Amino acid sequence: FEYEAAHHFLNFYPIFSEVTIPSVITHTKEIDKKMLQRIGKQLDSKKLFLKDWVKSESDNMIDMTDDHSGDGGLKIIEKFVENRGKSFEGGLVFRTFMELSQFENRYWILDGEILDFNEKLPPMPNEIKRLLWKVKSNFFTLDLVRVRNTDQTIVLEIGDGQVSGLKRLNPTIF
Repeated sequence: FEYEAAHHFLNFYPIFSEVTIPSVITHTKEIDKKMLQRIGKQLDSKKLFLKDWVKSESDNMIDMTDDHSGDGGLKIIEKFVENRGKSFEGGLVFRTFMELSQFENRYWILDGEILDFNEKLPPMPNEIKRLLWKVKSNFFTLDLVRVRNTDQTIVLEIGDGQVSGLKRLNPTIF
């Protein structure tokens, strides 16, 4: 239960929807042209980032700017589902494509508190910090990133602490 609470986008998004990238979550991997166009309209975006409830793959940006038929987007979805194979989890997630800074900061959360590893991480914005207790997991990571050319910091994703990459941390610290 705690793994899915922190790792499945379906559980993460409702908590952080006001401080993350606008997204549409599906419960399927079967998308047709009309559905794809509705999702683009709902997100008010011609460029969509694609993932399943857990992972993304490379080359997973759908650009409908010049693809009025939607065929290009459907091919990207098909290739994504094929690449994920048996690792595909849940349904598809479409996120508004945003230009983000190259640097993200990973915060480790234990029992609702940010673990301090003296990494010199920037302080977590209070509007995000106040939401940590809503995650139904006692150990998870939260990745923050800045929207390029703005001062806005957003939640990129969260993940189960036991399977999250350590980034710059030495595993012996745990």
